[in-house]
Amino acid sequence: MYNSIVVTNPISCKNKTIKYKFTLVFDKINWKTNASLKLYDAEYIVILEGDLFSKVIGYINPLFELPFDPNGKVYDGPELKIRLTDTNSYTQWSNMTNLQCEYDKAFRIPDLYVNQENQNIYTNVIKMLIKLSDDLFKDQINQE
Repeated sequence: MYNSIVVTNPISCKNKTIKYKFTLVFDKINWKTNASLKLYDAEYIVILEGDLFSKVIGYINPLFELPFDPNGKVYDGPELKIRLTDTNSYTQWSNMTNLQCEYDKAFRIPDLYVNQENQNIYTNVIKMLIKLSDDLFKDQINQE
């Protein structure tokens, strides 16, 4: 297994087009962080030191305390999927549209599970990840 963080633009059951996809994958064997960014049809890749992934996980750690639905989208905004494996554990956290469009919408009852504080934590994590992608790929994007 591998450790990964994937951020995509908001997706709906009607519009399934991915226009933005930022991916961080941690290569445990070589202690590297592979980052890729897909903007429409262009794709950019950079390989960085492994401790970057650890720093990102440290920053987004509050996210793991938030309630989530592994089969559907709970929080507004861009979508996020995280997979972490260790020798003895596996952690998955996601906020992705269920493209079968059949999930139970009870989770979306205002303030029952998602209060404004939880939404703010999610929004801040997404903003940090998007800023990270901007910082990592600004030179490559500006060359085109």
